[in-house]
Amino acid sequence: MPTNPFLAVPIRAFLAFDGRLRQADPEFLRLHENAGGREFDVLAVPALLSLADMAMRTGMRLERPIHVADKEGDVDMWVAATPAEDGIELSILGWRDRMEANIEPNCKDDNCNDDPNTLMLDSSLLIVRAPFWLNAKMSISLIGTHVAKLLAPKKAWTTDLPLIDLLAERNPVVDLPVLANPSAQLCNLSLSPEFSADGVFLGFAGSLIQAPIEHIIPPQQPSSESVDVFRDSSFGAQLAPILRQPIDRIIANAETISGRLVGPLRENYANYAQDIANAARHLAELVSDMEDLAAIDRLDFAVAHDELELGDVARRVAGLLALKAADHQIHIIAPLESDVEIWAIAEFRRVLQIILNLLGNAIRYAPDGTQVRIRIWSDGKNACVSICDQGRGIDIQDRERVFEKFERLGRSGDGGSGLGLYISRKLARAMGGELIATSSEEGGAQFVLSLPLKH
Repeated sequence: MPTNPFLAVPIRAFLAFDGRLRQADPEFLRLHENAGGREFDVLAVPALLSLADMAMRTGMRLERPIHVADKEGDVDMWVAATPAEDGIELSILGWRDRMEANIEPNCKDDNCNDDPNTLMLDSSLLIVRAPFWLNAKMSISLIGTHVAKLLAPKKAWTTDLPLIDLLAERNPVVDLPVLANPSAQLCNLSLSPEFSADGVFLGFAGSLIQAPIEHIIPPQQPSSESVDVFRDSSFGAQLAPILRQPIDRIIANAETISGRLVGPLRENYANYAQDIANAARHLAELVSDMEDLAAIDRLDFAVAHDELELGDVARRVAGLLALKAADHQIHIIAPLESDVEIWAIAEFRRVLQIILNLLGNAIRYAPDGTQVRIRIWSDGKNACVSICDQGRGIDIQDRERVFEKFERLGRSGDGGSGLGLYISRKLARAMGGELIATSSEEGGAQFVLSLPLKH
């Protein structure tokens, strides 16, 4: 079995939509057989089957850490599930055999690195290997935890960006002074991003080297002044990666239970599990909003200048939210492929994010059984897209207020965070455009996004 946590070549398998294993690399097939499965049977590893099922139902590529208790030992993996036309492709991008607590740092087997300063992180910034100078017990206890547990969450001393931001942006770090918990030991950190042969980001590999003993710095006492965490732009960036893994685990486990993938279950308990999964998704959306909030409030925030066709973006968003709309008998009317193309200059990912938020809001607040229309046009200077619903609309005095941070116009329990429209307008303006709220011809709410037109 592989022992390197960063796999140069992913371990792949392909499942049919009913979960049966069609093709598998030898290592993947061995996992399946060790779990009691046979070739061309339904995948016998529940965690992998659950991830494939979620990717199939959402139609989206999903990645997450997965722990498997294999008969040959416990394994931590980073796995991607990608929907295809006739099934789901599973790719194991990272693999680590979990070390037992009694392994000493002077071991000479293949699982132990002779350099006591080695630090390795996976793509979620979780520690794969910690420096042994911390002592063997602590080094092993850190494995699987976020790097923020080891390194004090302070700003990097040679840059204006917090350390977590540097790593989240996959930047290399060379001889960066940092503080290592729990003793606030001054260290020099060097990390390089690692990628697979096909360009998939795998994590970081490098070293954490102690500075001379005289440079040990006593821990700083907390300030007596109160801190508004929502005004601290580093808060969301540091907290989001830490929260995302346990939230994803809650969603995956709840989906496994509600889908009865591990055996029969009473209907009411399956419904409880689905409620848990839905609540965790809402929390995941809030974490993403906090991360975006931290990013857009930074002075160095910048966007890409892609060439994109608004009709194509609108159709993609409509496809992503079709199931959500169908749950409320809401019909989405999107631009047709035969319609006139409207090209804009903006960042594709951010435009997709804005339209997803606007259409998601329309589906959430529009009455069941109504229509939501997406229109695109050009006024000669701007490329425009509007989302119109058939709800009660937004009062004139609230059309600016709705873009304020944490504003939900008195709604409670609707699943919103009050950040989506604030973030969307900030993104629109960062791309040289604008986002406004008006009324549609039918009296419902209408949001209009304008972006620089490609000439």
